[in-house]
Amino acid sequence: MASERDRVLFQAARECGLAECYIDCVRPLLREGPRPRCCGGGCEPCVQLLEAVAERVLEREDALRSGASPGGDDCEKAPTGESR
Repeated sequence: MASERDRVLFQAARECGLAECYIDCVRPLLREGPRPRCCGGGCEPCVQLLEAVAERVLEREDALRSGASPGGDDCEKAPTGESR
């Protein structure tokens, strides 16, 4: 059975257009610590997309803890034109 974090993570990935095979790349971004930066090399997926998914997960978790309604669609377009 999936944890609440997994459920939120998979939902955020779908909403932002991140392929399911990259979800494990988002998990380290859900912890405190240094964050990678976009290199501008057109990586797939771009770290900007991974960051957008991680931020959405953290915001949703905060909203769920506080009893507030989770936010809407805030994924932006990555420089490559992919959903971010």
